[in-house]
Order: sequence, then C-alpha cells, then structure tokens
Amino acid sequence: MARTVEKQLVQLDHQRIEFRYIPDGSGRDPDLVGLNTYARTVLHPSIQMSIREMEAFPRGPSGKVDEFISQIPVG
Repeated sequence: MARTVEKQLVQLDHQRIEFRYIPDGSGRDPDLVGLNTYARTVLHPSIQMSIREMEAFPRGPSGKVDEFISQIPVG
C-alpha cells in the first residue's frame, strides 16, 4: 500500500468503500488488489474498494480530519 501522510475511509453505500489518501511523496503506488482482498476477507466478500488520491482533507471545527465517514443515510 502507498505510504500516506493522512488517510480516510468513506463508506459510499453498503458495498462500496473509498480509501482516500494524501501521498507522502515516495511515489509508491496504492495496491488496490491487496486492499480489496483484505476488505473482502475482513469485512464481507461483496465489498468493493476504490482509491482516491487527495491534496488535502476538509477539517472539522477542532482542526481534525474524520478518519471514517459514512455517506449512508440514517433512517
């Protein structure tokens, strides 16, 4: 997996999770196949991971980055 400065997991729906990251500049490419294999083994066989490189993450009022975000509506 790519070395990261910061990372974030975003649950897009019940089967899709996006791994967002800010690279550390090492040039090491993310391992999407490995990430999918791990997620399907640990979470559920139907999970589909995607990877998205970011320049920055939005920060909350405290200045922190939310490491885990769910975009699934409540209720």
